Amino acid sequence: MKRSGQVMILAAISVIGVAAVWAAQAPAKKPSFDVISVKPDKAGGPPRRTGTEGSRFIAENVPLILLLQYAYRDSAPALLRQQVIGGPSWINTDRFDIEAKVEGNIHAIPTQQTWLMVQSLLEDRFKLRVHRETRDQAVYNLVVLKGGAKMKVSSDQSLPIYDDQAEAQSTRLFSLRGETSTTTSVSGETLVTGLAIPISPNLASRRPHALLPYSLLGILWGYSGRPVIDKTGLNSLYDFRLHFNPNPLSGNPDTSLNSSAGLSLTSAVEEQLGLKLEPGRGPVEVLVIDSVQQPLPN
Repeated sequence: MKRSGQVMILAAISVIGVAAVWAAQAPAKKPSFDVISVKPDKAGGPPRRTGTEGSRFIAENVPLILLLQYAYRDSAPALLRQQVIGGPSWINTDRFDIEAKVEGNIHAIPTQQTWLMVQSLLEDRFKLRVHRETRDQAVYNLVVLKGGAKMKVSSDQSLPIYDDQAEAQSTRLFSLRGETSTTTSVSGETLVTGLAIPISPNLASRRPHALLPYSLLGILWGYSGRPVIDKTGLNSLYDFRLHFNPNPLSGNPDTSLNSSAGLSLTSAVEEQLGLKLEPGRGPVEVLVIDSVQQPLPN
């Protein structure tokens, strides 16, 4: 009887231990919105907007693929289309209007948390299941030309400090250091200026509500149509002006980099920054769609 009791106690301890391991290994529950509306949009035309306003996340006339690129990004401005693998054809064609609400001002929530909330929305309403892999894909390696970088090293090398309350209230109580601005003409000519900007997002900013598309790498990633890998070895903050024509009418990354109207992106990077985008292949993190369903409208 005594031995039987000892066995039962040991079994109970074993079960508790296994349960503790499972609990430790279980993924943390993602944050979610308080109220969600998902409706099909048959109006046609290009997507109208995706972003936050007041207490709401709003997406108008957007296909699911754009929401995936928005919500499952990491340190890049957004996932590129080539980084989303699988899924039925309707994720590219069918359009949706989505409105999701939180209590209070959504801008007071860190950007990374907002992405997780949109992920929860997609996993709940679209029954989306995904996983991440690393695959060999076409990339651009960013290197320094023999003549050296032409960008100006910022006089102040301290990382910009941002005011959380000012950010939440959409007020400008801080300097423009650590910011980029973009101007695009009707013809597609684009001017990007940066003040105290790092090359790579690996140089962490103390800005809680945004990762670093406030980095040169993030800018080039978005316009080149391929992941860009930093091979410059440059670790300072820089001031720069980058003037080019990305030829947005072309969906082919190679064509968009060699437009005939104005300087191409590759030429501008070389002539104005003293850097070079070298085509290559490398490991790229991708998002693989395991399963997804059409959502039931509200």
